[in-house]
Amino acid sequence: MDTDNKAKIPAFDTDMKHTATNIVGEHGLDTPMNLSIEGGHEKAITEAIVMDESIHDNLLSISDMAKLHGLTRPTLLYYDSIGLFSPVFTASNGYRYYSRVQIPLLREICFLKALGISLKEIQGHLNNRTPEAELELLAEQELKIQKEMQELGRKRLALQQRLYMYKEAVNAVPRPQGEPFLRHYKERTIIFKTFLENDSGDVDRQNIHLTSMELWRDLYNHEFLPAYSYGFLIKEEALKTDNMLKDGGCYIRVPVGNFEFESTVLNLPEGDYICCYKRGRPTDLTVLKQLLAWIAEKGYTVCGDVVDSCFLDTTFDEVLHDEIFTILQIPVVKK
Repeated sequence: MDTDNKAKIPAFDTDMKHTATNIVGEHGLDTPMNLSIEGGHEKAITEAIVMDESIHDNLLSISDMAKLHGLTRPTLLYYDSIGLFSPVFTASNGYRYYSRVQIPLLREICFLKALGISLKEIQGHLNNRTPEAELELLAEQELKIQKEMQELGRKRLALQQRLYMYKEAVNAVPRPQGEPFLRHYKERTIIFKTFLENDSGDVDRQNIHLTSMELWRDLYNHEFLPAYSYGFLIKEEALKTDNMLKDGGCYIRVPVGNFEFESTVLNLPEGDYICCYKRGRPTDLTVLKQLLAWIAEKGYTVCGDVVDSCFLDTTFDEVLHDEIFTILQIPVVKK
């Protein structure tokens, strides 16, 4: 209710007999009207519109109308200012009053807004509202909501992937580096790209960075967020050579689906993997060689490509900005 524009009440004569009468209950007004008694006759001090009782019974103050719909008074003031929903009567003192017959209209506005439809769209729709137009509006909004749900689903999946990585990293960091353990993995789908080599045919940090960026670009083209596990693949055939990184490359895990990636799509087979955590540069193969020796000693046989999955990238290395925290996964069978 507007209270800043109170009617000015003239000073009473000392001989004037006066009293204040509250007519909120009778007339549904937002504040009492002050009436004075002068010479036995009532004289209105504040301005008021003359209405019959049926009109008074149908009026609601702005505060009551707002409360009825779970809105605030400033919201209704704004709706009035843009011409979306206006009171049927505004008194000279600025008080706004709504008719009860306006309740269904405001209820519809609240419903459409709750569905995510903009006030501009709602206003245009109400100017030409028919059942057919409402059906079209709701159908279009359903499509928008479906797209939003798909987008939220993609974000939730990406969030779950990142949570998994960080949870394991937090639990793994205190463990001794290079300590072997056995873990069973289900089949995983990845996109893969062979390491770019420098002029001497070697693989260095710059080559790895450029290779991984091409994979991320491929992922971005399919509107995936950069949250999925990634790392390096070391080919089984290269493990017994002097150049273990030969034909190896970077990979990113991707959701199962019919996606046309430019990169090579591979499936990491389900099975048992001998694993260990390590911290260092991707090209440092010291821990890998130690793990391969342990596997041979314990009577296992390597049966596939080595996966070096990154949990914490170089952004967590506050000193060198060069080391990553990963888990080596080597598929094995018992001899």
